[in-house]
Amino acid sequence: MINYLILSSRRCLPCRQLQQYLIHQEIDWEFIYPETNPHLYSSLGVMSTPTLVGEIRPSEYKVLEVGLPQIIDYTRRMGKLLKEEEE
Repeated sequence: MINYLILSSRRCLPCRQLQQYLIHQEIDWEFIYPETNPHLYSSLGVMSTPTLVGEIRPSEYKVLEVGLPQIIDYTRRMGKLLKEEEE
């Protein structure tokens, strides 16, 4: 199972909107800020926030989506897949 992280910044309005959306959807993804893990930002070449990152193996990360609309769309696609698996 993939562990999801949101690379964010404190002054990013779309990041705050995403955080509220995830709370409303009961999705608990960790928000990481550049000052708390600058190595992760630089190793992935992150230039824009919010950025959705998946930890595909321990300490191995991959950028999955960049931007508020793209991340919300990703959560919707993921939700549909989970519902289909349950049926």
